Amino acid sequence: MGFYIFETEISNSNYKYFLNDIKSKGRSEVYTIAMVDSSAWEIAFQDFAPYTNFYFQQESYDQYPVVNISYDGAILYCKWLTEVYKSEGYDITVSLPDSIQWKTAAKGGNEENIYSWEGSANVNKKGFYKCNAKKEEECSYVTAPIYSFEKNNFGLYNTCGNVAEMLKEKGLHKGGSWNSPLNYVEIDSKDEYAGISEPSPYIGFRPVAIINH
Repeated sequence: MGFYIFETEISNSNYKYFLNDIKSKGRSEVYTIAMVDSSAWEIAFQDFAPYTNFYFQQESYDQYPVVNISYDGAILYCKWLTEVYKSEGYDITVSLPDSIQWKTAAKGGNEENIYSWEGSANVNKKGFYKCNAKKEEECSYVTAPIYSFEKNNFGLYNTCGNVAEMLKEKGLHKGGSWNSPLNYVEIDSKDEYAGISEPSPYIGFRPVAIINH
């Protein structure tokens, strides 16, 4: 079955809109499960107050990928967005991708791709890095904005690096994160975060959408 995948990882702005909407409608149980756990930044940094206090809260980070949300929170976001489409007259189902969908999208039409870009080099002709991964001076210290780096041949940003992306199967992810060595951001690499379904500063998500016929 064909599918569409989101151009970017879900941003803080996207997720804020979701939380504000369910809160305004009195869906307190959903809100409690879905809310961001900013204290999870301590997994990466001890007493790193700037990210704990500002990353999700400040508008300057709105176009950065949402992190520190649970698998259950991501599932609820997808269900909510499905409801939004339905209310607008569209019969579309939004979900997390399975591994085949994610890999198909990340490879950008070239089954030989190691990363989301062509070739095995991790820098372009100008010497700039092609993804946000560990120990790369030109990359962000932590997450990068969702439209950073080069898009792949399908027009997708950051399928490799930036934040590891949740799969439909709970506790599985693809793409590696800003804290991953390059060998963990390869499309077919081992899942560095396997088994984690709790909020993490290394993990976000990118949904797929299927038009129902």
